[in-house]
Amino acid sequence: MNRNFRRKNVVFLKPMVVLFAFVAFSVLCLGMGDMPESDKKIPRPKRNFSASITDVQMAESSAEHMSCGGVTKLQGFNGKTEVLVPFEKIQQVTFADYDNRYQTATVTFWNKKTYKLNVKRHLVCTGETELGEMRIKVKYIRKVAFEKGEFSDIEEKAAE
Repeated sequence: MNRNFRRKNVVFLKPMVVLFAFVAFSVLCLGMGDMPESDKKIPRPKRNFSASITDVQMAESSAEHMSCGGVTKLQGFNGKTEVLVPFEKIQQVTFADYDNRYQTATVTFWNKKTYKLNVKRHLVCTGETELGEMRIKVKYIRKVAFEKGEFSDIEEKAAE
């Protein structure tokens, strides 16, 4: 009788151990994940790029210390080729819908040439405004106009 009792307990304990392990693992996974965007510290680039940003509701903001994706370059794709365009070369960028993953960016350079690339819609651009820190996804931006500053005319100085 004692032997038969042990067999029943062993058979009963295996599913209980599996169930306990599953519940414990599930509870531990609840704490995983990214911080909410509002709690993230906005990166401040070493070089100060100032810009005027117009969103899809035509609201304008002036921002300093602009960056997109934590860098001072516009990250996009020309076909399958990734392109990183430094902010100092850009005069203006206008965005238009492309598909559910990308926006088409028309980049106007200081020398008036234009170039089109596809930028990920969920790329976050950040900066500092009079109201405080700002954060906006590319899918909500209509236009970014950079101010000509100490870094925007590097090529002109090199040509002299």
